Amino acid sequence: MAVMALGITSTTEKLAAALDVATTAHDKVSALIHVHLNSLLGENQAALEVMLYEWRSVSEAQRPGLIILRDRYEALWQTALDEAAAAGVVGQDTRLLRRMLLGSLHWSVQWFKRDGEDSVDALAERMLKLVIGPRPQAD
Repeated sequence: MAVMALGITSTTEKLAAALDVATTAHDKVSALIHVHLNSLLGENQAALEVMLYEWRSVSEAQRPGLIILRDRYEALWQTALDEAAAAGVVGQDTRLLRRMLLGSLHWSVQWFKRDGEDSVDALAERMLKLVIGPRPQAD
């Protein structure tokens, strides 16, 4: 329980900080993917893997506290995706998009190889391009 809470809290703080400095909808979606992958495949990997794979082991009494932490994190995602949809950067079904992206990103722990062709950031950029295309050029 403590490991799960620490992992999601740390990731939420990092995401909030990244979103605070993001100036465009594109930058916000980029922050979502970069922070999540870096947390999942980087320094918080063990804590977040515990949350992903041991969720069902958490007792009914302990679950509400973790749900609050998860909901705070997902609210950051939802707000950023809603802003991106309003700006025309992503489609309008942002609830489904959030679930699809988080599910896809979570699965990367199964196949990502640290010694493979991509770093975590390079993988995040490749995934970002699949979701919203290349970064718009400044005028």
